[in-house]
Amino acid sequence: MSLSKDEIQKCLEILAKASELEPNSADYLELEQAAAYLRKTAKKKRRLQRKKLTAAKDRNLLLHTTLSDIRLSPDISQASNPDNLSTTTPASDDTSLLIRQRHCYACKEPYRKVHHYFHQLCPSCGDFTLSHRADSLDLRGRRALVTGGRIKIGYAVALRLLRSGAEVHLTTRFPYDAAERFSNESDWDSWQLRLHIYGSDFRLLGEFLQLIAQWQTGPAFDIIINNAAQTVWRPPAYYSRLWEREALLKRQQLTYTNKINFLSSNIQSHTDLNDISLFPVGIKDLHGNPVDLRRENSWVQTLEDVQPIEMIESQVVNNIAPFLLCSQLKENMIQSHFDQRFIINVSAVEGQFNRNNKPARHPHTNMAKAALNMLTRTSADDYAKDNIYMVSVDPGWVSNEGPANQVEKAMIDGIHPPLEMVDAAVRILDPITQALAGQPVYGVLLKNFCEVDW
Repeated sequence: MSLSKDEIQKCLEILAKASELEPNSADYLELEQAAAYLRKTAKKKRRLQRKKLTAAKDRNLLLHTTLSDIRLSPDISQASNPDNLSTTTPASDDTSLLIRQRHCYACKEPYRKVHHYFHQLCPSCGDFTLSHRADSLDLRGRRALVTGGRIKIGYAVALRLLRSGAEVHLTTRFPYDAAERFSNESDWDSWQLRLHIYGSDFRLLGEFLQLIAQWQTGPAFDIIINNAAQTVWRPPAYYSRLWEREALLKRQQLTYTNKINFLSSNIQSHTDLNDISLFPVGIKDLHGNPVDLRRENSWVQTLEDVQPIEMIESQVVNNIAPFLLCSQLKENMIQSHFDQRFIINVSAVEGQFNRNNKPARHPHTNMAKAALNMLTRTSADDYAKDNIYMVSVDPGWVSNEGPANQVEKAMIDGIHPPLEMVDAAVRILDPITQALAGQPVYGVLLKNFCEVDW
């Protein structure tokens, strides 16, 4: 809406004439209220405009950190790692100051100076996090078991263990895809002989127990990383592309296929292709998985919407499987010739009771992580008697599990995880780093390298 110059001039003339009215008259009071309302709404609109402008300037600043550049780049499938850190020069003090202060993701303290790499960390925590990427571990001669090691956190953990000299045994439902991913690493030749991949679906408990029995009679494990988790249930149509690729890679008999040690009978079981249009061919997400275009998934569902099968499967994968590994492989770990052995249960903020705000979404995964924490809380002291140090670690927020449309909108608004997969891996392995430095920790929940409340 706009007013002509004549209309504005007429209003001004009326107001000038109104000033001659009796201040307590009804006409004067009516005009006074109208003028006051005009002033009030004008102030509100200007304040909102300033707020939007401030938010836009701050958002633009945060979108130009190195991590934001990586996430918004067309080629973001390769996770950043300690061997490939950005050399981006930090911005000057004048250009890297937020107009409105924020609170650091790690230390929770307010800050205005933006770190050149991390968009949600204060400069101190940003430098601290980057410095930990250079942590070195000598794990030569040690055998490590990593569950869920094909993508995301599990992949980063397995890769870091391999580069630290460990022999790594990892599980995944898609072993051939996992083998191909690892074979694409530039230093594959230097550690490929120490990598062993097991195709296992933890939901098939009979087969999973057979695999555990196989491990029980084998060489001792020194490290168990319980990382595998079913965070969001996907329909069979989603996995059809992955199963097709598994079959293709298997037929190709590539050189890395000799890494596959145990193959679940479930590899060909997903044939229901309902709603295949929601998982279009050739389009992948940030982690190289098929994109999921459903408008809603269980990450945003409340209790009454979560399907029974999803609730049961999440408990089996997220806490029953770790329970079985910890209980059934204890004697195997005791046989290790190393004095210190480690069980690291990968937890998450969802599993904490000590939170002021607990949203109603995904109660089943909250339950699963809380149960995993209770496993650590209950058994760590007992296992420590045999020098098996069990700890829970919250690796931090590194991926967005919401529906694709919500994730895309959040990215446009500058909202994305504050850490990368390599940072999660460093946090998960930090208890081992501390123990090898003479300071073993066990029976606690760690987040951002510090003990936190359950």
